Amino acid sequence: MNSSCSRVGDAVIQGLSMLDQHVDSFNVLVSKWIPDIVKQIGRHEVKMDPKSTALFECQNVRDMAIPGMSPDECFRKNITYACQIQMDLKVTSQTISDDGRLKVVVTEYPNLILCHLPLMVYSARCVLSQCSTTEGNALLRAGTFITRGKTRYIPMVTSLVRNFPIRIKQRGVYIIHVRSQHIDKPHRSTSTIELQSRRAGSRATIFNSIVVKVPFLPTLLPLPVLIIALRGNILDFIMNLRTKTNHEPRYERYFQTMNIIGGEHDVNTAHEYIGALYPRPVDVEKILDNEILPHVGTKHQTKIKHLVCYVVDLLKFREGVLQESDRDHPKHMCIRTPGALLAGLFRVNFLKYIITAGKMARRYYQAGNGLNISSCFNHTRLTRRLYTALASGSFSKKRLGVSHSLNTTNLYSIYSQLRRVSSSALNAEGQCRSVREVHTSQYGFLCAAETPEGETCGLVQVLALTARVSPTID
Repeated sequence: MNSSCSRVGDAVIQGLSMLDQHVDSFNVLVSKWIPDIVKQIGRHEVKMDPKSTALFECQNVRDMAIPGMSPDECFRKNITYACQIQMDLKVTSQTISDDGRLKVVVTEYPNLILCHLPLMVYSARCVLSQCSTTEGNALLRAGTFITRGKTRYIPMVTSLVRNFPIRIKQRGVYIIHVRSQHIDKPHRSTSTIELQSRRAGSRATIFNSIVVKVPFLPTLLPLPVLIIALRGNILDFIMNLRTKTNHEPRYERYFQTMNIIGGEHDVNTAHEYIGALYPRPVDVEKILDNEILPHVGTKHQTKIKHLVCYVVDLLKFREGVLQESDRDHPKHMCIRTPGALLAGLFRVNFLKYIITAGKMARRYYQAGNGLNISSCFNHTRLTRRLYTALASGSFSKKRLGVSHSLNTTNLYSIYSQLRRVSSSALNAEGQCRSVREVHTSQYGFLCAAETPEGETCGLVQVLALTARVSPTID
């Protein structure tokens, strides 16, 4: 190994490398996000028969031990470099006897293997993280994964910033777009709401009215109905809007429409109105607490105060006072690191894993074979999904090409690939001309010169040497 490689290697080991955002995000994944995911959605109740139910609770996720094999050994043997995740399982069975008595039996199963998680090279659980020097080609794989004998990496992905209103105009529709990050749940998908004001002649809404696009609801919802459902007074809401807009007469037509629509509903009718729009029965109160602006908490009055600010921005945008947001500006962008992408993958597949385990348990119970925990909670189902997704790059039907094979031609090529930032418009149809152009505000954040040629030109960029991505939202 030459001297330049040795200097880069010492920088990697001492935490001064250009790959800190990869390793730090993966360390947060294994130490915080995975235990949080298991704690939040690892509770599943199954109805075995009309008189019996079983509650499965996954808890106490173990700290992951350092695997005995090195990345080089896994690479030579064509296997996956991974570590074992263990958990405790608590099963609470409730049965109603013929005489009406309730019998409760609690059984605990300690030290169950949850899955084998692919391990990032040089992360905290990697054997190389405790070494001061290294030999061989393992150094060149820092920040990557050894999956089925292949070296894979996950590039960073850009998306719209969270918890910040973005002004968008599409086909004559004026939109305030807010992507809300759930508090203490960065691995969860965001809850997006849109406040829309349409021009005269647009379909699906009354002129001068403001509608809201609520998560998991395909139909647009009138804003006054949402305010009343949040237990707000529509007259007080309009008064706050008038104060924020300095009582300018050009906004009065919007306020009159809000007053007319809001006078037709109270809290109960607003909840019934929202519930009837969903194709399946839902808990409207739970949706209002957890899916409407979750980044501000669960207090309805706080949500209404934020909605006042968003509506004022929408009205000023509609009247030409404010201009459309520049979505290519770094202040409107955030970068998702490999740890955050893997957290979303783990959450989706763990939810499928726990639901499948409940179905298998009910099948065993109805067949009279008892509860076979080793078969119902077989770790290979979850492990196989994680391995396949990382090896193929297909995290879901819509998210393809998330991970890539690492080209190890030279050291500079490796670090260029590991610092790549893919645009969210990479798989979008159309030319996407404005996204490909160099933005002046990217100086110091993204390299203005290095980008691939061809179809991905301008959509795949490289993080600048002066930039660093934090694993969590600061």
